[in-house]
Amino acid sequence: MPSMSEAKKKQIKAGHRKPSAEYLLSLTPPTEDDARRVIEYMFDHGVSMRSASKQLQYNSKQIVELIAQSPELRALDSEARCNYMREKVREMNMIATLEEDVQRARLKCDNIKWEASRIMRSEFGDSVVVSGDKNNPLVMEHVVSANQLVEKIRGRTIEHDAKD
Repeated sequence: MPSMSEAKKKQIKAGHRKPSAEYLLSLTPPTEDDARRVIEYMFDHGVSMRSASKQLQYNSKQIVELIAQSPELRALDSEARCNYMREKVREMNMIATLEEDVQRARLKCDNIKWEASRIMRSEFGDSVVVSGDKNNPLVMEHVVSANQLVEKIRGRTIEHDAKD
């Protein structure tokens, strides 16, 4: 009986491997109800999309694709992400008091502040509003009296004539 080659042995062993959890999750695509369940879990527990998907045993990439396709799910996801950031910001006080290493605590807090300023610009952002919006429009008022205008014009013509 001929002996098996090493390549053939590897093929046989590879065929007997257990499939990964992600592979099994990707076989059954999630529905919109599954995406809602993940978003609700995110909102209730203040966790990230990846954590919620993993906890509920869904493929997070497929959940993100479903959310991108539905305006209703996008709105729910946005609200859940805001809730997640509020929870992370609340944790900053605990980090500052419980972490023994001051530099590590500072780094963790800075990372949370950075992420919060990106996700919730209106609440945690550090940008200055230059242009107006619905809530506080810019009002520009430029008042010039006729006398000031005449004096400016006369001054310019006199200066212009004097140079020639």
